[in-house]
Amino acid sequence: MLEILAEKARVYAMPVGVILAALVFFWWYVFADSIVNALFRAVIILIFAYPYLLRYAVPSALHAGLARAARTGIQLRNASVFKKLEQVKIVVFNKTGVLTTGNPDITDFVVFDDALPLADALYLAASLESACTHPIGRAIAEKGLALKRSLATPFEFKEISGMGVSGVVEGKHIEIGNLSYLEGLAANVQGKDMGFGRFQTEGKTVVFMFIDKKLTALIALADSPRPFAKEMVAAIRDVGKEIVLLTGDNKKTAEAAAHALGITEMRAEVFPRDRARIIEELQKDVTGKARAVALVGDGSAGDAGARAQADVNICFCGNSRGSYDVVCANDDIRNIATLFVNTKKTMLTVKMYILLQFAWYAIALPIASAIPLDFIFNW
Repeated sequence: MLEILAEKARVYAMPVGVILAALVFFWWYVFADSIVNALFRAVIILIFAYPYLLRYAVPSALHAGLARAARTGIQLRNASVFKKLEQVKIVVFNKTGVLTTGNPDITDFVVFDDALPLADALYLAASLESACTHPIGRAIAEKGLALKRSLATPFEFKEISGMGVSGVVEGKHIEIGNLSYLEGLAANVQGKDMGFGRFQTEGKTVVFMFIDKKLTALIALADSPRPFAKEMVAAIRDVGKEIVLLTGDNKKTAEAAAHALGITEMRAEVFPRDRARIIEELQKDVTGKARAVALVGDGSAGDAGARAQADVNICFCGNSRGSYDVVCANDDIRNIATLFVNTKKTMLTVKMYILLQFAWYAIALPIASAIPLDFIFNW
């Protein structure tokens, strides 16, 4: 509300000042019969009416905020983003690649088929995943390269975003996917749990491998939290923002990751196509009142819909594909907290200048209009 009044004052201050100066000139000339007195007051009112703080001090404060952000590797599209950031009530974080390093490691590879050696199972899985761009796929492919064995080229490769991949490797039809992918296959994994629940409780991502429609292996991967991620979460909460974790992992894995980071609210098993819907749901509270939501992502194409839906979109690590309000060019997660702290400081300075401008109008204009000149010159 204060910023709206300030913008109107910045635009209309001088037109209103001219009208006020004309009225004061007319009143003092007609009723006080003094053209010198009337001219003096009209000129003073024109000088006092100019919105010096709104036109110079406020832009300077915003530019200072932009400069502070730039020193930490944060680029804002323009100064108006500060206003949008101030209005944000909820900050939504993608887990993989933002709160975590985005480079998961295989911690467990359990083969259910006694006739299939572990090295061969890894070779087949890595060959299939060599065509995948997802961090989990890259991790499996990199693990396979350690076998010192050239990976095979997969044929008929298909990828279902957020769920899994399938293809043919050396004549075998191979599928690797999460629980949601397996549910689509109507596969039963309960009889071969082999620590599946334990892996989830430890915050690990679990995927299953099928060869020719037969459950063959379980692969558990762990993605390490970024350094200082937990401290960053606490710092953002200290400036009055709610935090929500968004991930495609199952609920148990997501809960373990959220607990480790000090986050109390999360959305699990969210596919890329569903992210925009989640953002839209968060933009209204339980009473239906609108609230601003910021999305912090890693620049992946799967975030496009969610970015468009969010009130503020923030790209972490500078992998920006598309239009962003904020881009963090380095991989220090603490800069996200710095962004909101800087926003609070900048907007407090802006509001101070706005209040000073209105206080000046409230004091100076009545004095210039009404107090006799004799009082001023004999002070």
